[in-house]
Amino acid sequence: MLDPSRLVFIDETSVSTTITRLFGRAPQGERLVQKVLHGNWKTLTFIAALRHGVGRETAHDAISEHAIAVALQMRETGQVENDLLDRLAADPRLGVTRTELDAAIADPVQLAGAAGRQVAALATQIETIAEAYPEAAAYQPGPVL
Repeated sequence: MLDPSRLVFIDETSVSTTITRLFGRAPQGERLVQKVLHGNWKTLTFIAALRHGVGRETAHDAISEHAIAVALQMRETGQVENDLLDRLAADPRLGVTRTELDAAIADPVQLAGAAGRQVAALATQIETIAEAYPEAAAYQPGPVL
């Protein structure tokens, strides 16, 4: 029998903790190095809060607020360590512990989201095309120069 307490429904939450600048500047001839927030744990963190009875608006606001604060602090002070999970665990609005957040993001396969399924679907499509066009699939390019 399905346990209703294990179900979580999410409806267009637009939660994001991946606040990464797409462009930047560095002195000519030098590589641009910026510190960014890593991982695709936004949804898992959000679900952990929802499981504690937190409303989606409250969870969204808290996660966004802390994600922005961490990004700004990392950019402005040069802070290397991303302390977002510590901040979220300390926020009384969310009611989740650091241990619960760590458990929510512990499985790297979960962090990849749909990537595994997408790669498998692409590989299947490539195999189908390669079988339909064996000469094209066997093509070996010659030297460029």
